[in-house]
Amino acid sequence: MKILISMNYKFMDVTPKNLLEIIRLNNSKLDGFEVCINANIVSEINYLKELAFEAHRNNLILQMHGTIYNDEATNYKYIDIINDISNIMESNINIVYHPIYNDSKEESVIASTKFLSSMLDYILLKNYKLTLSVENLNDIINQDRLNKDDLVPILEKLPDLKFTYDIGHELIDYGKITDLNETLKQRLNNVHIHTFHNTHDHQVMTNDDIHKESWIKGITYLKVINYSGTMVLEYDLNSFLFNTLEEKIVGYLASIDRITEYFYD
Repeated sequence: MKILISMNYKFMDVTPKNLLEIIRLNNSKLDGFEVCINANIVSEINYLKELAFEAHRNNLILQMHGTIYNDEATNYKYIDIINDISNIMESNINIVYHPIYNDSKEESVIASTKFLSSMLDYILLKNYKLTLSVENLNDIINQDRLNKDDLVPILEKLPDLKFTYDIGHELIDYGKITDLNETLKQRLNNVHIHTFHNTHDHQVMTNDDIHKESWIKGITYLKVINYSGTMVLEYDLNSFLFNTLEEKIVGYLASIDRITEYFYD
């Protein structure tokens, strides 16, 4: 499996060039980044472009965590931006989307299918080198969101859509790791992993984490099904309790060793 870290605006006070130097000095096991940007903020777009140049130069993976905007034009604009990143990287870019959630799961499935279909059609029309992947969510207060099994009808209707398996969300929703059905296994192209504390999601997996046994089982299950793709350590950067941004990034990189030891028998 290839290990990625999850990035957003919280990283952007460190330049991409300096970020790559911090990585070079602190962890050689990192394989790349999954990045979330706001398509309406020019500085974030420019940061992403600089990061893409550095990632390409250093043979690192770059993929995206997409955002669904309220208007169609901005959603297409976002796809155009990521196509520019694909050209810089000279490779296909995977974009992970959350499903839409409405008043009922049935309405959520319909809305998610419609949105993802429109994005796939636009990518095909433009002949872009982009892949879309939909991520399972967990229920939160007053919101019954789509879990992995709820995504199956969406994937069955959209044959070009892939699946991102969020182990942390599954643990919140199911309390344990459960098998993926054949559709989910066949479409699996990305994994998110993290733990949670009470209502706080995207927390760091530590050796004294009360959910440690469960996320180890998740990693073991991925080995059983011979998954060899990307695994994103999806942590909130502020869950690393250090004073400076650089210290938090170093802490993030140090956490990689805690996971990779379970990759091997």
